[in-house]
Amino acid sequence: MKKLSLNMKLTLMLFLIFIGTVAISYLGISSLKQMNDRLNYIVDNSLCKVKLATRINHNLLEISRTEKNILLSREQNDIDKYFELYKEIQKKMQEKKKQLYKLSDDEAKQLIDKFSEKSDKFMKISNEVCSLSNFDSISRLRAFKLAFGKGRKLLDEAQIIMRTIVHNNEKHMERDKQMADKNYISARNRMIGISMIGVALAVFFGLYLIRSITGPIKNVFKGLNKFSEYELNETSEKLKDIVDGFSGSQIAAASQSLARGASDQAASVEESTSSLEEMSSMTQKNADNANHANDLMKETIQIVASAKQSMNELTISMGEISGTGGEIFKVIKTIDEIAFQTRLLALNAAVEAARAGEAGVGFAVVADEVKSLAMRSAEAARHTSAMIENNLQKVKQGSELILKANKMFKKVAESALKVGDLLSEITVSCEEQNHGIRQVSKAMTEMDEVVQKNAANAEELSAHAEQTDGIVNDLLAITGRTRIKRNIKNKPYAYGDMAANQKHSSKLIEKKKENMSLPHHFEEVRPGQIIPLDEDDFEDF
Repeated sequence: MKKLSLNMKLTLMLFLIFIGTVAISYLGISSLKQMNDRLNYIVDNSLCKVKLATRINHNLLEISRTEKNILLSREQNDIDKYFELYKEIQKKMQEKKKQLYKLSDDEAKQLIDKFSEKSDKFMKISNEVCSLSNFDSISRLRAFKLAFGKGRKLLDEAQIIMRTIVHNNEKHMERDKQMADKNYISARNRMIGISMIGVALAVFFGLYLIRSITGPIKNVFKGLNKFSEYELNETSEKLKDIVDGFSGSQIAAASQSLARGASDQAASVEESTSSLEEMSSMTQKNADNANHANDLMKETIQIVASAKQSMNELTISMGEISGTGGEIFKVIKTIDEIAFQTRLLALNAAVEAARAGEAGVGFAVVADEVKSLAMRSAEAARHTSAMIENNLQKVKQGSELILKANKMFKKVAESALKVGDLLSEITVSCEEQNHGIRQVSKAMTEMDEVVQKNAANAEELSAHAEQTDGIVNDLLAITGRTRIKRNIKNKPYAYGDMAANQKHSSKLIEKKKENMSLPHHFEEVRPGQIIPLDEDDFEDF
């Protein structure tokens, strides 16, 4: 991990964040698919069975109402029309019963068989009632008693069985709902776990990345301090030796060494400054990208919040529509009952008018009109009731789907907020790093200027040192000759040994030069040996 470059570390961190986001998205989509499958099962199976059972119950009531309409009708055309409607409703009920039988399990099939037994008996009595309605008033009264007696009892028993089927299917729907809730809780826990792991990894790698960037910078500062102290100490010692010894060869050698060291130092500082400038540019680019991603994430959070608010308002509106539909359904049911009672009164009035003979003819006409109005009111109420019931079912389904979608929007918003927080932290870290690098780059630029001046001064000093070296050599030669002459004057008996004295003086001069001169070999210290820079951290810049 330490051998990875800075660019590779940044890329790896962003890749890990991307992988975490993809994992959360995949879990969310997978959970939505499971919930959708469960919802489709509820709609296609359990809810379908409830709707079929409710429709069958409704068809029984429609058959009973049509039967009463046939009893109350006076015109043959009306009787024929209601009889056709009666047959059509019977056919629809049989088809729905077959569909319900296919979708049901063994327990429900036994209940359907019991229902079929009761409904067949009811239909037999209903057919008998319809056949009696074509005769005189006495037959109609007999049919009326049969319908409200034995027929009503069988109808109630059949409806009780069908309500039991509906109740069982509602239990199954509740069980499926509990399973869907368990799937939701499991998916939520998985998403929370992965999110926490992703956050922990992001924090860990973020701290590691910050340390990997700030560590080399601290080493740069330490190395520069050591490097500067070492060079200053070495220069001070060389200057001290030059002043103390005042030897031309020492000055020349020290000046040349100082010039070489200053040139190397200038090159190293210039290279470090260039690398820091490239690092600053790349860090600024990463900060800009992080800021852009943070802005996009904030915009996404606002869009999700707006969608969530719209879904809440839609849920409230659909709840109000459902409540209003329920109240209207009660009113229509009341109208239907009033119409039915009105038709019964009209039937009784018609019977009484028939008994009164000619005196009740006018009353019979009024009774027929009242019956006609009651029949039309009942038919309109029946159609309106069916339409409202259908709308209520659709509103209920829509409300459930909206609640599910609203929960998922909430989870998406929470995940987006967490990702936004991570991007904000990365942005702040990049800005702090960029600020620190700019300060280091500024300091390196100033140091580069100082080193360049030192290099120029060292070159001038080297040129002057060469001239001084010639003067010092001349002085040493003159001093050596003067010492030889002084020895000759003080010792007249040594004229014969003049050559030996000159040789001895030459050795003394050479020894003095060797003692006073600086060492010919200077140990070069490269900046890279003092400043522990990790070149792998800068290789991509």
